[in-house]
Amino acid sequence: MAGIFLAAGRSSRFGSPKQLAEIGSDVLLQRTFAQFRASQLDAVHLVLGAYADQIQSRIALATNVIQVKNWHEGIGSSIATAVKYLNFNEGDTAPSSFSHVMIGLADHINLQTYQFNQLLEQAKQAPNRIIASRYNETFGAPCIFPRCYFADLMALRGEYGAKKLIKQHLDSVIFLSAPEAALDIDTQAQLACWKQAK
Repeated sequence: MAGIFLAAGRSSRFGSPKQLAEIGSDVLLQRTFAQFRASQLDAVHLVLGAYADQIQSRIALATNVIQVKNWHEGIGSSIATAVKYLNFNEGDTAPSSFSHVMIGLADHINLQTYQFNQLLEQAKQAPNRIIASRYNETFGAPCIFPRCYFADLMALRGEYGAKKLIKQHLDSVIFLSAPEAALDIDTQAQLACWKQAK
């Protein structure tokens, strides 16, 4: 099972690269990616776009990085590029051996490793189903798609991300409660409130 961790956005509402927002001795991306990378995934890829050079020069991530050139088109385009990279062995024509892909988001500041592992365990028990997180009466990432949906993921474009596919295949989805995924950091004010609550 492979994981793609999306950190390619411009952070337009944040006003600066939120991936590099300081949280104690860490930055946001270090904190959230550490939880994702520590899970039971077989391979982990960090997806960068805007600010890729700044991020890589600022923090040592020691992982596979997928750089998305069309990140400005939206999250759907970033997912499509990353899954294509996974699916074809870094550009080869032979499909890779990955059976599933997990999608994680860099701004999910409250998620812990055990929650990613819960999704993985559910995927192992129901290998042909989509596994998605449910929170605040909605759903989305982190989520897991089996290989039969890779073509659909590679066809995503613009701002339509994984949630679009989940909606299209509700009969094939298993939802796991993940209230911590309700908070994704989009603004400076949200981050300040989170810090204050800590």
